[in-house]
Amino acid sequence: MFFATGLSITAGYHRHFAHVSYKPIPPSGSFYLVFGAARCRTPFLNWASDHRLHHRFTDTDNDPYNAGKGFWWSHVGWILFQSRAEKQLTNVGDLMRDRWVRWQHRNATAIALVVGFALPALLGGLTTGRIFGMLLWAGMIRVVFVHHSTFFINSLAHMWGKQPYSRKDTSQDSWWLALLTNGEGYHNFHHMFPLITGMEFGGFIGTRRNGLIRSLKSRRHDAEASPCPASAHPESAHGSRGPGSGKAPSGNAP
Repeated sequence: MFFATGLSITAGYHRHFAHVSYKPIPPSGSFYLVFGAARCRTPFLNWASDHRLHHRFTDTDNDPYNAGKGFWWSHVGWILFQSRAEKQLTNVGDLMRDRWVRWQHRNATAIALVVGFALPALLGGLTTGRIFGMLLWAGMIRVVFVHHSTFFINSLAHMWGKQPYSRKDTSQDSWWLALLTNGEGYHNFHHMFPLITGMEFGGFIGTRRNGLIRSLKSRRHDAEASPCPASAHPESAHGSRGPGSGKAPSGNAP
């Protein structure tokens, strides 16, 4: 469960959906949405909107998890204290064209309870008879570990490490964070080349060899040439998910 939910955030929410940097083989996209919801924090559309804002406005007041406000704000404070009253999902219109994304947005809490807690308890009962033990370790404790390992990318990966690719923001490369997050710890590289998938950690995640990827974006070379490719800008998101106007809804998506 730790690997499934963590992979769904890194390879799914992040690389496939938010940056549209590759196309996964079916049904990987649905897997990402289901097990990503089991991470138990926020519906995917909110996550993608915040992440696109982070790339566009890194280290400014418009960055939801601005590292300039300190470790605790960028790690977890922004989740606890940031107002959502006026949040509009205006930069994820392309993602709203995907019916499975809309389904996940409507049912994120139910999916989290069933997949994140009921499923581990059921498997524990069927395999070992230890329902509470599986619920505790594969459910509750797993949520804590997945949360903080990914939160570290917002906080520690903007504070400690190296900057071999760019110093235009506070993003850092950290090999030990990469171990915890399927390669996401190479964050300075990612901020410089956000469209390149799976290159940070020796191809550990996001390569064709792992069987998850059908095709990489053809703009990969454009990403290498530009530190700020189109997908990092909310208004330039790619509408490759089917017909639709792309008009962005409010935070309570249908």
